[in-house]
Amino acid sequence: MKSIRKGILFLGIMLALIGLNWFVFRLFGGRYFLWYLKSGPIISLASGFLAPTWTKLKARVGLVSAHPAVYFGACLQILGVFFVSMAQPMRRSTKPSENLVEIGDGPLMKLFDNLIYPLLVLVMGILSFAWVILVAPLSYFVTLIAGVPARQTLRGNIISVAEDKGQVDVQTDSNPLRDPAYVSFAQDPFTMTQALTALVLFVANIVFARIA
Repeated sequence: MKSIRKGILFLGIMLALIGLNWFVFRLFGGRYFLWYLKSGPIISLASGFLAPTWTKLKARVGLVSAHPAVYFGACLQILGVFFVSMAQPMRRSTKPSENLVEIGDGPLMKLFDNLIYPLLVLVMGILSFAWVILVAPLSYFVTLIAGVPARQTLRGNIISVAEDKGQVDVQTDSNPLRDPAYVSFAQDPFTMTQALTALVLFVANIVFARIA
């Protein structure tokens, strides 16, 4: 019962954000739903940069969840981890990197990097925050469709196909693979869902263009 109440609460929050976005876009002469429909495929393919290396982070799985609270909580967690990962340490490491020559560690390059990095973090921070406010609420409803294969895989209802020592085989409890390299949705449900989201929005955009 508590889970249902949380789901209703967060569903209400996302609907409120959608309504607010619609109002702000209309205030400035824009069309929020049309903007999302046209920009959605590109946004979906690009939004993976929020979680580029956190393949074991549970929040990535939450991004394909059908539960509103889990989904929106995952969006906020991904955003928080992103900001923390981009923060510079208060103390500099005294241990020199082994790649100083390769990356260019001269005084001018250090100055250039130190000047540009905060600007890039600011831009990425604004885009990430905008993603949570403008994109994530509507994307939840698209994910209800595009996330079906990923959720079925996570439930164990879809066979996990993997390559093991040059041979493609099926991963099962009775046939555990020692060093599997998954070639199905089991490899990364989040990334596959983002690709399907882009496809769903692309098709919806074509249908809308023909109807309109």
